[in-house]
Amino acid sequence: MSLKPGARIEIHEERFSSAEAEAATLVSQVTQRDWLRRGLIQPGRNGGRTAFKGLDLAFLVILRELTHHQMFVAAAAEIAALAAPLVMTFAEWASTTPEDAPFLGLHGSKVRRFLVVPHDGDAARCDAPAEWFARQDAEGKSASALILDCRALGQELAQRLPRPLIRVERSVAE
Repeated sequence: MSLKPGARIEIHEERFSSAEAEAATLVSQVTQRDWLRRGLIQPGRNGGRTAFKGLDLAFLVILRELTHHQMFVAAAAEIAALAAPLVMTFAEWASTTPEDAPFLGLHGSKVRRFLVVPHDGDAARCDAPAEWFARQDAEGKSASALILDCRALGQELAQRLPRPLIRVERSVAE
């Protein structure tokens, strides 16, 4: 994609209120405040109010999923730190126009879709759960795990957002 001489591109990361975060992530504001008090989430501030960025929202989505599956919240927060960048990337892809994608560095990128959280080991990113299960079989390890589809979670987040995670502004110098 070529730009005209004097053209300027600005990329803005959107911020979302607690109410918008609740609507997008399905994590209630009461739960958000609880997790904030515990130090599990650290959204920014904007004019004295809580302001969530894309990574914060992705973190909330993962924390919600894992705690829903009975994982302790502290352990879930560790896993969410690994998965949130993946979910955010997929949410950006889903909420960005094809015209803007090259400016965000998303064009042609390869990101692993799944995060496998085994019951007796370290979490792993993979393209397909079968690849992880084959590795477990080869090593003679248990294959009991929770599998997070980061692409599906990112797309779900993008669909619930009131606006895209990233805004691209174009201007031409006078």
